[in-house]
Amino acid sequence: MKKSSKYKLSTLFALGAVLLGYNQCVTPMSSSKSNSLKFTDQKSSSSSVGTVSRAVSVEAFRTTVYSVTRARCISCHGVSQTPMHAASDVNVAYDAVINSSKVDFSTPGNSRLVLKLRNENHNCWGNCSSNADEMLAQINTWKSLTTGTIADVGNTNVSGKTTKETMTIAMALNPNFNASESNLTLMTEAASLKAPMITATEGGISYVWTPAAAGIKDLSSQDAGTATLNFAVQASDFYNIFMYVNSSQAGSDSVYVKVAGSDYKEWTLDTTTGFQWQELTNTPQKLQTEFYLTGSKNYTLEIRQKKPGVKISKIVVTSDLSYDPNAMAKMNQKATISAPLSDLTGVADAFLDLDIEEFDLYSYKVSNPRIRSSKDLKVKKIKILVNGSFNPQHATYLVVNKTITKTDSSLSSATMVLLKDKGSEFDKLSFSFDVIEVVK
Repeated sequence: MKKSSKYKLSTLFALGAVLLGYNQCVTPMSSSKSNSLKFTDQKSSSSSVGTVSRAVSVEAFRTTVYSVTRARCISCHGVSQTPMHAASDVNVAYDAVINSSKVDFSTPGNSRLVLKLRNENHNCWGNCSSNADEMLAQINTWKSLTTGTIADVGNTNVSGKTTKETMTIAMALNPNFNASESNLTLMTEAASLKAPMITATEGGISYVWTPAAAGIKDLSSQDAGTATLNFAVQASDFYNIFMYVNSSQAGSDSVYVKVAGSDYKEWTLDTTTGFQWQELTNTPQKLQTEFYLTGSKNYTLEIRQKKPGVKISKIVVTSDLSYDPNAMAKMNQKATISAPLSDLTGVADAFLDLDIEEFDLYSYKVSNPRIRSSKDLKVKKIKILVNGSFNPQHATYLVVNKTITKTDSSLSSATMVLLKDKGSEFDKLSFSFDVIEVVK
């Protein structure tokens, strides 16, 4: 019998899979205390931080980590699988590693390039532990060649030009947020993929699917595409699974799903007219399916190709008996989080706006930073702080250097993965600028 009590669901240290890149793992615990596993030990890193040119850092990357990715990862990450850290263009590969936080120069052993091999056996080319050690050695060499950082990225200092903290991420995503919610959202774009399963975007919605040309597969097919996500729950309970799916194409009505080591479930979907939430069931008779999951344990969820054309965007794992995904607007769209700039600029109506959404278990995805202001503002080098701290891996907007006007409010077109600290219930953002001033 399924338990009726609700538990607060929070996540534990596990995989930081990516679409934009592998992030260093974090433990976004639902706790008011800061996570002891910080991405950057600012005390230790401050003494080793140096500044080198991009050209020097790219060359160091080319002779170290890039030599491994080109030899071992090229068939996927050098062709079409993001992040493109094995691209033929070394600059593209370098940007994929840096911009998506795949290395941690402060603690190289915590780099996602290392942990994917050591902890998750991700496409190892031999003994996974030895392969992880090989990658770690290359990262350490890269660090030594660049004095531990690249230009501007390793500077953890925060200027006095810093905004007040925003509301929590959870409140931004859902103004009716209740901390007792017992659900976890997974983004399929962050999954580890096996071809012909691929990622795509439609109407601003990212998803995984197998195109029609991939054909129909059964459980004995060795060439079936898969999408695999890691997750964890804190409370032991029975859980149901909902997915945001599009099965509108003729014949695109079923996939296999395996959760936490269970047998594969043959999920037959209802026909949709776009993306809609549906609950995971089993067999064409659509038998109700639930899973007993133990708290403080890591699990995997695998989506396996059956019929092509099924598009799956987001997944909710919940122990809440009353959970209604269609009532949870926050699961379907991103939100805008804002910070007033009046204290920094003297302009009463000046605000910085940033689009944000849950990316995966360990990170947010932010995009479209912009400023609303009745006066033109000069803006240079933006740091996004999570709970008052800047992670050097969040360096995407350090390149901002422009004048904002009423007709040109955009600061950057780039998207960035932002690592969680305590989890969306507690994480707040603030923004630091090297320069933010009214244009005279």
